[in-house]
Amino acid sequence: LSLADTSMTADSCEALSAGLPCSDLKYLKLVLDRNNFGDDGMVAVGKLMPRATKVEMLDLRLGNVGKTDAGVEGLCLDLGKMSGLRELRLYMQDDKISLKAVEALGGAFMSMKALRLLRINLDRTHMDDEAFAALCAIFGKLQDITLLALWARNNGLSSA
Repeated sequence: LSLADTSMTADSCEALSAGLPCSDLKYLKLVLDRNNFGDDGMVAVGKLMPRATKVEMLDLRLGNVGKTDAGVEGLCLDLGKMSGLRELRLYMQDDKISLKAVEALGGAFMSMKALRLLRINLDRTHMDDEAFAALCAIFGKLQDITLLALWARNNGLSSA
């Protein structure tokens, strides 16, 4: 479902999460890039996740939506409940996130016991060295991952 550039609001995200029939889906792709629904919209999108009980592959595109650490934390509370998820493609580029968001992502990833394939885009998130080091430490704990792809270009990382 592609809803990029549609001027979605947090209320729109709430309606989508409440109304999207997803209980029998195995694959779910939500393209929500470039909508300025902010943290409340991120939390609303997260509310869809516990209802998607059979989803094995989630492609979630949340680039440039006005999110902060609080929105990522809210999303991750429900994202981590997807225990049967085998593949996650999470695109969260173009909004500033820091260590708090990275820790929330780590908690969600660690809760996904079936997760084997992880692709995550954090380009242009202004992530600093501390947050990137924490992200790398999280990846090191994901013992069952067979494919990991990370994009983290044009961030606040030092060049040393």
